[in-house]
Amino acid sequence: MDIMEYFWREQRPITCREILDAGGEEKWSSGYLHNTIRSMLSKGVIRISGKERVGRFWTKSFEATLTREEYVAKVALSLGADKDTVIYVILAMAEESGNKEFEKEIRMLIENK
Repeated sequence: MDIMEYFWREQRPITCREILDAGGEEKWSSGYLHNTIRSMLSKGVIRISGKERVGRFWTKSFEATLTREEYVAKVALSLGADKDTVIYVILAMAEESGNKEFEKEIRMLIENK
């Protein structure tokens, strides 16, 4: 999720080197990052967007294929969420946000289903 956050924040193709250099609170090893990128590629949440030359080497750049919202939905579904679970997750989010009007609308949807 932290790596996906980087893609969403940057909103442009980025290389592994850029992620490693940015680091922030997380300091990933090169091996860990490359394994994670490979896994993210196989899951289809990122894609290769191009190649660029950095010094003597060629490196791939990657970009997210999903928005944050699509990613959260994909994770929820992979954890077994069905349509009934989804509506209650939305209700919990409305309650957590403190938006009483939104919470009221979701409760009405639940009652009318």
